[in-house]
Amino acid sequence: MASLKEACELYFGTSDIYKILCLKKDATNEEVKKAYRKLSLTVHPDRVSDDEKEEATEKFKVLGKIHSVLSDTEKRAVYDDTGCLDDIDTADLQERDWYDYWRLLFKNVTTDDIDAYEMKYKGSETELEDLKDAYEKGQGDMDEILNRVPFTSPNDEPRLREILQKLIDNGELTSYKAFSNENPTKKRTRRRKYEQEAKRAKKVAEEMKKKNGPRKNDQEEDVDIDALKAIMLKKQEREAQAENFFKNLEEKYGGKGRKKTSRKAK
Repeated sequence: MASLKEACELYFGTSDIYKILCLKKDATNEEVKKAYRKLSLTVHPDRVSDDEKEEATEKFKVLGKIHSVLSDTEKRAVYDDTGCLDDIDTADLQERDWYDYWRLLFKNVTTDDIDAYEMKYKGSETELEDLKDAYEKGQGDMDEILNRVPFTSPNDEPRLREILQKLIDNGELTSYKAFSNENPTKKRTRRRKYEQEAKRAKKVAEEMKKKNGPRKNDQEEDVDIDALKAIMLKKQEREAQAENFFKNLEEKYGGKGRKKTSRKAK
């Protein structure tokens, strides 16, 4: 079994756990928790495709261990003094259930909360910053953009492309061929995959409605939050897990707008 140091280097390219969480050494406990929440959401095993799940699970475990070290006064003091994870006793971390650990840190959220936040999020400065960040990290790949930006689907592509193209034209973003010259086949594949997922989502949502009754002001949509949530419930088999997953979306994006950043074209 790889040590925590080895796992950090393998999955994040460094054993500097502050660097992994993009934190300064004097970060507060609350800042550590927020950074852990933000990064763990991007590798949560229930948010990635099946072929990425194994690696995402390992990354998720590593992040849990990192947070456990930095949130423990004694362990953090040892790490701060030595800068070495091998000097820290992590035996108690080996058998911990990191899903349970994660769920204990974050409270539940209702479907109505998710609906309300989606309306607030779309078209906001926060969404714009997330979109720009996703574009650069994915180097213009629309699959990556849709995967990284919450509440988006192929239906949002025209709107997102228009926003990104304006930013490229005025020099705020780099121009990538993956964005400007995407293979039409790839776009059709993305659309087909989304439609198949939508059908599965609606089927599971209908099963939930039969069991629990319809929600207020129920509306038929291409894929609504209830449908997406239904898939999560079916997949995880426990409602608490799904609720906590969506809470992390709200916690990550529900704060004050982040400081704007600009990127010059290469």
